[in-house]
This record gives sequence, structure tokens and C-alpha cells, in this order.
Amino acid sequence: MNEIIYALVESFKTITKWDVSKYAFATGMILMLFWAIIGYVIWPQLFSLTAYILELIPFTLIKSNGAWMLSSLIYIQVVFVTFAFIIIIFSTKIVKDSTQKKYPLYIFSIAFLVIFFWLFVWYANYSAIYNALTKLLLWLPFETIEKALSYIFAIYLLYSLFVVSLLLFVSLFSKRIIKKGIGSDIKNISKKRIVTCTLKDSIIFLAISIPLFPLLFIPVINFFVQLIVWTWLGKDTFTFDAGSLFYNKDEVNNIKQNHKKAIWTISLVASFFNFIPILNIFGPYFGEFAMYYYLEAYEDKIK
Repeated sequence: MNEIIYALVESFKTITKWDVSKYAFATGMILMLFWAIIGYVIWPQLFSLTAYILELIPFTLIKSNGAWMLSSLIYIQVVFVTFAFIIIIFSTKIVKDSTQKKYPLYIFSIAFLVIFFWLFVWYANYSAIYNALTKLLLWLPFETIEKALSYIFAIYLLYSLFVVSLLLFVSLFSKRIIKKGIGSDIKNISKKRIVTCTLKDSIIFLAISIPLFPLLFIPVINFFVQLIVWTWLGKDTFTFDAGSLFYNKDEVNNIKQNHKKAIWTISLVASFFNFIPILNIFGPYFGEFAMYYYLEAYEDKIK
């Protein structure tokens, strides 16, 4: 079994351990509650902000057609949930049936099948879906489509902040978390300030999430945009967190340059968790453990 498959399989096993899953769930729910309270307190200001931002973004087609907008949102969620459940439920079989080099192709093949399956369903039933959603819009408590989009955008920003804060938390306590998962003592070799790197990437992530928001209403493109952005967000954090347990600063940077495929693959799989509420709590934990197991296997191989 090669290093990447070993890492993914072992990480799935680790996050299902009672102590790990209990810890992850508790901390995740606390952060989720925190952002729910913050969102409630600042909702009028946040709603005004998102309404102002959307006025600056030219996507007239989406604004002018409420049923199309709602149809796109439902399509996004159906694709995300279907894809994520396939990956999570059949994860062990998927990683065992694919090789390290073909793993990304394997995953993207599943993604395309899910996307085009639901595209066919939408195309075959477009009139029925459109008419039903047009009627449904009459029941929504929004005066205009712009207000509905502002509402959705505000929730999207709060969710993005939750994802970022969870990643920051896991990065800050990565040594303790990895120790809890593997059940043995570990030590940091590198003194690099990992949380600073995570914080920088998080700010960039939030900054690019705003102009990319309209793309989330475009079928097929929305899936890959969100997946790529989330994957990019986690890759450096997982690498530096786990890498600091094995290497010094310069060696970690070399690992980052020489193991890009493995790093992107691990972060890619970890980002799938963000597509399903509650299970998204385990995404950063999975990434940390998978990167640790990958580097552990790599070290054993070269010795």
C-alpha cells in the first residue's frame, strides 16, 4: 500500500475513534454556536454589507431570475451532498481501488459523473422544476431577489468564517490533536509559526470568496470553484502542522515543494467534508491526521 492510500485510510480510521470524534464534535459545535451568536448579533450590519457588495458585482441574469437562482442553489446542494456521501461512505474502497497517481483522476471522475447525472435530471425536468420554484418564490419572505441573495451571501460568509476558525483552532492545537489520534507522544522539530501561515491563508481565502460568490450559482463551475478554494486553504496548514513534527523549517519547505501531488490530494479529500453540515467539523482533523500518516510512511520508506 503506497503512502497516500495508507494516509487516507488511517486518517479515516483515526477520526472515527471515540476520543477523537467526541473532541472534534464538541469543539466544532462550540465554534458553530459562537458564529451563530455572532451572526445573530451583527445580522443587520452583515446583511447591509452583503447587499452593498452584491450591488458592486455585475450578475444581472441571476438577479433578474429568482427561479433560476433558487434552482441553481438546490442543484449545488444536491451535487455536494451526493458527491460527499459517495466519497465518505465508499472512502475505503475508493482509496484501495485507486493508485496514488490515479487517485485525483479517480475522484474527479466520480465528481463529473455526479454533476452530469444531476444535470441530466435537471434538464429532463426543467419545466417542472422551474414552475414549482416560481410558485415557491411567492412564499419566501423577501421583497426582491436582491434581498434573497444578500441573505444567502450573509449565511455564506458566516459559514466561511466558521470553516476558517475551525481550521485555525485545529492548527493551533495540532500537536495535541495528533497526539490524541495516534495515542503516543510527539514533539515539534520545527519552530516555524504555523498559525501565522494559516491566518494569512485564511485572510486571502475570505478575500477571494467575495468576488467568487456569483460563480456558486453556475452549475458545474460552482462545484469546482468551491472545491479548489477550500483545498487551497488547507494544504499549507496541514503540511506545516504535520511537517513540523518530522522536519525543521527548511526541510518542511522542501517537502512542500517536492510532494505537491500528495499534499493537494490530502487537502482535496479533507475539503469534501465541508459539503455536508456536521460532518464538516471533521474536515481539518482528517487533513491533519492524513498528512501526519503520509509523512510517517514516507519517513519509514526512506530509512
